[in-house]
Amino acid sequence: MRLHGRQERALAPLLAGVLLAFLPSGALAQKKITCPNGEVRFEMDVKELALKYEGWSLSGTMSSLSVLGTKVGADQKQLQQAAAATQQWNELIKGLVVGYNRCVISKQQFAEGLERIYPRLKEDAADLEKIRQLLIQGQKAEEKKLKALLDSYTANLRRFAELGGQDVLINRIEAIVEREVGEGTERLAEGQDKILKELAELKRKIEETPLASPATVSSEISLRLEEKAQVAEDSYQQGYDLWQQFRFRESVPHFERALAAVKLHEFYVGLGDALLQLSETDRAEGLFREALTLAKEEGNGLHEAEVSYLLAQVLLGKGDLDGALASVRRALEAGGAAALPEATAKATALLGEILEARGDLDGALDAARRALRTAEAALGPDDYEVGNYANHLGTILYSRGDLDGALQFTQRALRIFEATLGPEQVPAAEARSNVGSILYGKGDYKGALEASRSALALEEKTFGPDHTNVAERAGNIAMILLRLGDLDGALQNARRALQIDERTLGTDHLRVAVRAGTLAQVLLERGDLDAAFRLGGRALRIEEAAFGPDHPNVALDASVIANILRQKGDLPAARAAAERALRIGEAVYGPDHRSVARDRNTLAMVLRDLGDLDAALEFCRKALSADELIFGSDHPNVARDSDTLASILLAKGDLDGALRAAEKALKIGEAVFGAGHPKVALYARSVGLVKERKGGT
Repeated sequence: MRLHGRQERALAPLLAGVLLAFLPSGALAQKKITCPNGEVRFEMDVKELALKYEGWSLSGTMSSLSVLGTKVGADQKQLQQAAAATQQWNELIKGLVVGYNRCVISKQQFAEGLERIYPRLKEDAADLEKIRQLLIQGQKAEEKKLKALLDSYTANLRRFAELGGQDVLINRIEAIVEREVGEGTERLAEGQDKILKELAELKRKIEETPLASPATVSSEISLRLEEKAQVAEDSYQQGYDLWQQFRFRESVPHFERALAAVKLHEFYVGLGDALLQLSETDRAEGLFREALTLAKEEGNGLHEAEVSYLLAQVLLGKGDLDGALASVRRALEAGGAAALPEATAKATALLGEILEARGDLDGALDAARRALRTAEAALGPDDYEVGNYANHLGTILYSRGDLDGALQFTQRALRIFEATLGPEQVPAAEARSNVGSILYGKGDYKGALEASRSALALEEKTFGPDHTNVAERAGNIAMILLRLGDLDGALQNARRALQIDERTLGTDHLRVAVRAGTLAQVLLERGDLDAAFRLGGRALRIEEAAFGPDHPNVALDASVIANILRQKGDLPAARAAAERALRIGEAVYGPDHRSVARDRNTLAMVLRDLGDLDAALEFCRKALSADELIFGSDHPNVARDSDTLASILLAKGDLDGALRAAEKALKIGEAVFGAGHPKVALYARSVGLVKERKGGT
């Protein structure tokens, strides 16, 4: 775009200012750029510009407004689009800088973005923040003013994106939001996080496994069916363009026309992917099976491998694990040595996911390790995608109870995400939270608290204080504080987590079940058994409805309820709940898992109170043996089991054995928690009871 002389003169001072701001005294050492028209520029640095023209203040306001939902009184679709687009601020800045450095945009356009549009965005965001504060205080916003501000903000944001060639990013976000609203997804607080995740996933997919370009497909069409080439080419081009903008429903008829003209592998893949994005899995499955037949007829192993991989994803999503397993194995076999390493890594990782879903954790672990090695060899050790494979391996190791291994790979994923995306991006926050969960499992509660609070602070800054991610972090912190003996802090965080998710997701959402279960455990420790029982039962009902009766989450709820019922004195019901939890855990994890040890300890306490001391002793010793095997001899779970063992041996009259077990629990507790912790007081009381009995004999 060419500016008129008057416009050029008006922008000249601004242009000089923004350029001089990034030309330090050592400018001669900067890389010179000579544009095709002969103009000389100095290369701009993305990081420096991102620091000066930051987007946190913008994204914080817009995210918080979107969380308030219908209370805002604005066009909810427009507000959601603006909030999600603002989260991509760094990409918009990057587009502007890359365009300048490549001489795609003029100096005047560069200055327009930074010195004219950015200040306007800041001003609009500041005024919107004032409105947000009024809404939080329960006051009403002036709708006309709010609409005008929102219109101004979105128009300036789009103009900024257009200057840097990032308008396709805005179009993609708008397409996702329109689709969600069209399908009835009205919960905007949950929707923003969903939009950002879907945007990142779809962008990654397009970049890493793109559809064949229209130019490539054109040559294939000409070879197969010359007389229909133009129809097929034009249709695919139209479908491809719409697919690129995430307008999947609109792309479908164009892909269908192309496929009707020529039965081409790329057309099957394009149409099938669009159908998957629209959740039309049955149609996608039929299409991929047809494409698989075509690939076999043509003897094209790479095409057979690609379609088999896509079919395996569909079958996994539908719960057909046997079919998914057969299909992904066919993908690996058909691709063979000719397959690209990235494709092999993806298929191997999918094999691991399917085996994990089937309960074959050994097979899943082997596949995840092979996928990581393949990706490392193809992409290098520090690629973002390698971080995803490392993170997946960490989750499998965590499920297997190998917390040291899980920590190693999760921390590696965190380092990769921080290096490739920055330490304040959502993937890094999620990895940091995962590290906190592993440290919690290892008994390093202080380390877990530090990691979890860091993740919480980042996501509060990114999404605002009332987001579902914030609720998840607060719930994790509640469990850590519970272990540290800070019952007031645990109660505050657990209640905050539940209130956020109830407001944003409704009362029967799965996340609400998790929050209710956490609060139930806190209330149990505080002695409020009736409230704990109500919340524990609520969590159990929601998760049974979602997962069925035999899921590990159901086992956790049942274990919590067993402890509540035991303390309420309803021992038969407590026994039934504890036995149910143990039965589920053993079926899912086998005999030597931390969750199984937990449930054995719970059942042992119930049996002790029922007077069945021999059975109680058997379950307790199995729990202690498993926890020592998993965690070593100095873990808090070992202290818990030892204290239970001491109480059973005391009831059986084995005072020497009871004293050894009680003193072991006390020693571990003092080392982990310190002398003032409530658990340590309980363990000291157990030692005192045994010594009192020994003294009286």
